Amino acid sequence: MQSVKDSYRLAVSGKHLLIVLLPIYNGTSNGLLFGELTRAFASCILGVDHVGVCMMVYAVTTCISCMACGKFSARYGRNIPFLLATAVEVTIYVFCLNWNITTDNTWLVYALFAAFGVSLAVWNTLIIAMYGEYFEDEEKLAYNLWNIVCSMGLMWQFAVSTFFCVYVKIYIQLGLLGAAVITYLISLVIYYPEQCRLIQNKKSIKTVTQTVGEKLTSRESVI
Repeated sequence: MQSVKDSYRLAVSGKHLLIVLLPIYNGTSNGLLFGELTRAFASCILGVDHVGVCMMVYAVTTCISCMACGKFSARYGRNIPFLLATAVEVTIYVFCLNWNITTDNTWLVYALFAAFGVSLAVWNTLIIAMYGEYFEDEEKLAYNLWNIVCSMGLMWQFAVSTFFCVYVKIYIQLGLLGAAVITYLISLVIYYPEQCRLIQNKKSIKTVTQTVGEKLTSRESVI
């Protein structure tokens, strides 16, 4: 019962409310991919027998992008990958809304799934890492909360699957993505200095620990 109360407290905190749209969007994006793009694009354009191939293309690009994203973000931070994922998904949505399908460009369906593999790799990898960073003292609760919120986005996407046309869902995704990016930027303005101080304190503690360890080692060798 206490863990439920702690999860609720974390969920309604100001810091979490500013980033909560990102995991919600992450969930709805996964739902759009698995529920709508496989049906409206892969199945209708290429045929049901090509859905598995499209998902293989998505899986391969996701695996490669996850590894590249992890290495890049470890050195340069998550904001540049977030910007890349945002640009890729906006491009995907605009393309889906304006694509004139012909027999000569059906191969673009595979490119569509590959592009989604790149963008979703960034969201899936870095949003959960962001939760661990934002709520460092309550990591277990933060990861559980991320899973709950992301699953809610996925659930919503499938719940409205039969109520809206695909193009309406794409417009909803664009609006949700824009709102998520804006609230995330606000969280950076408010909490980025705090994160910098925490990182600096960690580095200072690590430096002091290494210095003390080296002194103790040198003293023991002299003795």
